[in-house]
Amino acid sequence: MSLTRRTISLPFFRSTGNPKEHIKRFNEHPGSHCKNKKLRLRDLSKSLTDKSYTWYVHLAPKSVSTWEEMPILFVQKFFLEEDEFTLTQLRREKQRSREKWWPMFEGSEKGISM
Repeated sequence: MSLTRRTISLPFFRSTGNPKEHIKRFNEHPGSHCKNKKLRLRDLSKSLTDKSYTWYVHLAPKSVSTWEEMPILFVQKFFLEEDEFTLTQLRREKQRSREKWWPMFEGSEKGISM
């Protein structure tokens, strides 16, 4: 009997997709990490590329000790909220005469994205 090793490819996150969707797909992936949270924490790096991988390797050693912490940090870093303003959006905005400029930013936790 011949045993063949099946290669499973992980879904990649390239820093521009939806991080919530990536974590969900990563959790649903049929790899060995599904049941073991320590392996899942370790294997997440294999699904990251570009800026997301750079972010991962620059995390302080032992700053994330459980799998439950990692998705929270990951989503906080890469999820762009709808109330975040880009420079392009700001360029399109026009201030009316006697209009205050700061109400536009009230309620925005992140402010302006460069």
